[in-house]
Amino acid sequence: MSILSNFVSAFQQISELSLQSNNIEDLSPLTGLIMLTYLNLNTNKVKSLRPISILINLTILDVNENQIQDLISLRQLKKLRTLDIGYNNHIDI
Repeated sequence: MSILSNFVSAFQQISELSLQSNNIEDLSPLTGLIMLTYLNLNTNKVKSLRPISILINLTILDVNENQIQDLISLRQLKKLRTLDIGYNNHIDI
């Protein structure tokens, strides 16, 4: 079990999380954090946002400086109001 998975298991009720500059590639450990309203994944190695598409309470998402390839999975996030996708190459919108 990864450090991120252990963290998520212990803090499932948090509403804000910053994981900036942690070399994160896989977001699947975050799927249990359904109370999140703010998520900062700035400066990581994330390619897919699909795992967090079930975080329906997200209002602010920062995925600046990653390797995001598409934003299609974000269509599920109806409450999302602020999205930072700067410095990602080749994003399909």
